[in-house]
Amino acid sequence: MKFGSKTHEYLTLYLSPFNPTDNIWGLSTNGVVMLLKRLAAITGIRTTPHAFRRFFAIELHRRGVDSQTIQYLGGWESLAMVERYTKAAKAELALAEYAPLTDA
Repeated sequence: MKFGSKTHEYLTLYLSPFNPTDNIWGLSTNGVVMLLKRLAAITGIRTTPHAFRRFFAIELHRRGVDSQTIQYLGGWESLAMVERYTKAAKAELALAEYAPLTDA
């Protein structure tokens, strides 16, 4: 996946040194919620911060990142929660692989 130079700059700044308790770009939890509400008003797509965190974990898992690294990057206290998300991702992937076989 490629991204722009500004994104690279922000990610480098944010991740070095990385502290999972820090707020990204100074956004509080309420700031993230408000941002998502504004985006929903513009795009019509409603979502939650939790959905973003879950997607983050699942996407990293799909790309081969181990559960402990996902836990660290996402700031989860419990490895069990990360494994719960990745287990759901495995089930979704299995269903996606199985679906073409049932269409025949």
